Amino acid sequence: MNSTDTLGGMLDAWSALAGAATGGAPAPLTNLLMQAHLASSSALMRAGQRGSDSWMDYLKSTGADATLEQRVDAARAHLRRLAEISADESRQVQQALLALDEQVRALVPPVPQPDGTDPVRYARAKP
Repeated sequence: MNSTDTLGGMLDAWSALAGAATGGAPAPLTNLLMQAHLASSSALMRAGQRGSDSWMDYLKSTGADATLEQRVDAARAHLRRLAEISADESRQVQQALLALDEQVRALVPPVPQPDGTDPVRYARAKP
């Protein structure tokens, strides 16, 4: 498989996730990871469909008798729609993955501190 074979890559990832479900990783963790993969794959598929719809709109608006100016305006509108689609799908999948991240984090109960306070972190973040 080459790096441009998107569908093949998705199928390989699904196969690996299915293999993890049958052994090794705990079932709740594997299920959450499968949901994450499905959310990201679905976003790609939706973006592709929406992009195709935009392309069809572009083709409809630029008939054989369209001037160069009309074609350029239609092309720019198509490019804006593609950018909007990309940003919209990205936001949606980000929200879904952040929710799944919280669920994954909840799989491990927090370690209680002896005095009930939060742990002290001695490392400082880089400026």
